[in-house]
Amino acid sequence: MSLKGFPTQGKNLDVVDGVNTELTDCRAEFVTLQKTRSKRVAMDTVQMAAAVFASKAFEAGTTKRKVICTAHGVRAGDLIRVTSGTEIYVELNVKYVIDANSFVVDGAYHTAPLAADTFDHLVYITQRVGASGSMPVDVITSALPAGASTFAEQAIQTTAIGTVNTSVGLVKTAVDTVDVSVGLVKTAVDAVTSALGTTNLNTALISSKQYVLNDCSSVNITTAAFVDLITSTAATKKLQITWNGGGDFFLQDEDAVSSALVISGFSGSIEFAIAAGKKLQAKAIGANITSGKIAINLLG
Repeated sequence: MSLKGFPTQGKNLDVVDGVNTELTDCRAEFVTLQKTRSKRVAMDTVQMAAAVFASKAFEAGTTKRKVICTAHGVRAGDLIRVTSGTEIYVELNVKYVIDANSFVVDGAYHTAPLAADTFDHLVYITQRVGASGSMPVDVITSALPAGASTFAEQAIQTTAIGTVNTSVGLVKTAVDTVDVSVGLVKTAVDAVTSALGTTNLNTALISSKQYVLNDCSSVNITTAAFVDLITSTAATKKLQITWNGGGDFFLQDEDAVSSALVISGFSGSIEFAIAAGKKLQAKAIGANITSGKIAINLLG
C-alpha cells in the first residue's frame, strides 16, 4: 500500500462458504500516519504472528501453483509452509480457494511438490498484550526447554567445577608423591647395591645427593643413645625419608641445630637444614628398633 494513502491493489476476499473463485479488486486500504513531533510521523502497525492450524500432505496432481489436498480447510490469505521434500521451508500465501480439495498459491514453487510431501497450514493471529501494553510472559510456571540454564543447575555446575579443580589438585599431589617415592626407591636400590660386601652405613654421593640406608636388623636404633646414620654430612636443606618399620624414632644432627624430628611410619620430604661435616643421628622412642630399613636422601 502507498504511504500517501492511495488504494492498494485488490485484496483477496472470501465469498460465502469460504470459497473465493477470483481475485477481487473492490477494497481499498490506506496507511494511517500519526504526527509525533515537528517533521516526524509514525506509521500505525499491527504485530501479527502465524500459528500452525493443521499439518497436511500434498496429493497427486499438485503443480507449481495449484495444490491438491483433500479437505484442506485453508482460506485465502493463509500461509502454506512446506515441511518436507525438495521445497522444504518454502512459504507461500494462499491466493484463492478453488474448492474444498484444491487451492492456488500466490507465487510458484521451484518444482511441483510430490505426493506425500508435507506442509503446515498456518493462520495469522494478532499477538496479545497485557493491560499496560506489555507482552505477558509467565516465567514462573512456563516450562523451560531441555538443558536450559537455571540457578540450581548453575550451582551444580559450579560445584562440579570446584570438584574437578580439587580432583586435579589431588592428582597433582599424588603425582608429586609418586615422584618422591620413585626417587627414594631408586636411592634405596642404589644404596643396597653399594652396601653389598660392606657395612650397612653408607655415605656415598649420588648426583650431589647424599643418602643413607640403615638396616635396623644389623644396626639397631636404641633408646639408650643416638646412633650415627651418617658421620659427616654434606650441607643439607631438605631430607627425603622413607621408613617402613614399625617403631618411632628421633632424627637430628649431632649439634641439634635443627629441632629433632619424630619419625613415625613416614615417607616424604621435610625441610631440615644441616651444616656440612655433621653427624645425622637417630634414637628410638619407647622401644629399640631392630627391624625395618631407614632410607634418607640429603638434598643440598
